[in-house]
This record gives sequence, C-alpha cells and structure tokens, in this order.
Amino acid sequence: MKALIALSVFVLLLSTSCDKVELPLQPQISNDFDTTLYPGNFNDYFNAEWPDFPENTNTDRNVLIEDFTGHRCPNCPPAAEEAENIANSNPGRVIVASVHAGNDEIDGIVEFQETNVDFVEEFYNDIVVEYGKHFANGYQFTGNPRGMVNRTPFDSGDPNSLFGTAAVWGQQTSSLLSANDLKVNLQSKINYFAQTHALYYHVEVDILDLAIAEEIKVVNYFVEKKFVAPQKEFSITIPDYEHHNIVRDELSKAAFGLDLTSAEIDASNPNAFLMNYSYKLPDDITADNAMVITYVYNENTHEVYHVIETEVLP
Repeated sequence: MKALIALSVFVLLLSTSCDKVELPLQPQISNDFDTTLYPGNFNDYFNAEWPDFPENTNTDRNVLIEDFTGHRCPNCPPAAEEAENIANSNPGRVIVASVHAGNDEIDGIVEFQETNVDFVEEFYNDIVVEYGKHFANGYQFTGNPRGMVNRTPFDSGDPNSLFGTAAVWGQQTSSLLSANDLKVNLQSKINYFAQTHALYYHVEVDILDLAIAEEIKVVNYFVEKKFVAPQKEFSITIPDYEHHNIVRDELSKAAFGLDLTSAEIDASNPNAFLMNYSYKLPDDITADNAMVITYVYNENTHEVYHVIETEVLP
C-alpha cells in the first residue's frame, strides 16, 4: 500500500504544475494534505519518515477532562487547578483541555470569554464556539466553569447530563479509570519542520469493539500548552496568570472531527484505520509549546472512548 501511494505521488508531481497536491488514495481528507509543507522532496519524506505503526499493545483507556472556562470567569481558576490536580494524580491517564466557550446557543460565547481593555487576548475561536453553541441546550452546561469527563453522564438517570462542576470531576474520572473499558486504541506520530513551521500528523485508530465502528469520529485538538495573560479570580485580576492546554484549533478544521470514511484501512490490520493531517502552526505559537490531543468519540452519545496527547517537539 505504501509503495503504491509513493508511486502515485511521484506521477502526480510529474504531471501537474500545481504547488499543492492531495495524498492519492485519500481524497476524503478534508483539510487537504499539503505536500509543500515538507521542506524538501516529498517523496523523500514518504519513503523515509512516513510511519509504519507497530502493533498497539496498550490496554488502558485514558480520560479527557474538557474544562469549559473563561479569562473573565472569577470562579474558573479553582476549577482549572482541580483538573490539573486530577491529571497529576493519574500521570499518563488523564488529559486536560481548556475550552474557552460559553453556553450561548446563538454565538457560543458569553461575557467570560469576551475581550476588553483589561483582557485583550481572544481565547475563543471558531472550533470552540461550535462547542458552545452545540452544548448550550440540554446538556446541563449552565455556565462557566463546567466540564465534561469523557463526555459521560454525571447523572445515571439522564444520558445528557454531560456537564458537571469541578467538585464531581474527580469521582467521575476514578470510576472510568477503574472500569478501564477500552473500545478503541490510538497511536500517533508527529513530524515537525522548523523551516515551514508546520507538521505532519499521523494517527492510527484501532477498533477493538467493532459494534461502534460506524458511530465514531476522530478529533485532533491543536493545543497551546502555556500562555500568560490576565485572568479574573474571585474579586481580583491576576495579570500574569498561566493558562494551560488551550484549545486553539482542530487539525481538520472540523469542530466535531472526521468519521472513518476519511481514513485508509491498514493493510496489515483490517480493524485499524490510518488518518494523516498536515498543519501549519500559527506564527505566534512555538513548536515546543504545542501539542495535539486526539480523541475518538461516539457521535450519537458524545462519549469519548479514548484519548492521547502528542507533543509537537518531544
């Protein structure tokens, strides 16, 4: 399969004068795999650096805490600290993403996310705004700070009770880690190119429970790990607050990700799917301060089945 793709790329490069081509055999990748981001001959990259993933022997289901927050939200810093404490208590098993969206079904933001003369950084973006609009109605997203833990219900009697306060994140996380119900495995590889300030991201989605194969989507958050900017905390403003794991973008530009029709089946494992992305980093985010959080979720129930994080520069 790899040799066939390489030959097709070579033919395309010879037969077109365009500066940008899509990876052959994968025309459904919505963000157009950009071969020009590689600072050299793309065939060299494909032949030497394109990953062949080994068998995935992971047996642990990880947990994603999505902390819906805001820089003008006075009660948000304690919630962020709680999420960080949970992650630190479960190293390698709990991943935190800070989502700067409000519960407004019209525009996805509220005052807590907006800018003014004292809070000039615009943390919200097109991706998280879509989450704010979607979860504004019917999911108990009553305001910031609120969060989801693998997007599983906090109330067993209400399947849509996906949002809870920081006080209940720890117990929900513990329950999921104890159950350790792994339905999907993930592994990934990032190659970063300083010359173009861009990356190629490769991820393998290995379906362990085939009953869910047609219900899942894959999301890849592009995350800025640290950013110093003012933050409201109770009655004061902290001018040099360190914000963590800010969701700045999604690699495919699709807020709710891509389904497996955009993937290539692994020739050596018919239950594994390969997804490949190219991404140009924002000019103001350095590679050593960036990572990708990848998760697989059920598009009907929203439940996150597994999540991993990958540093742009390991």
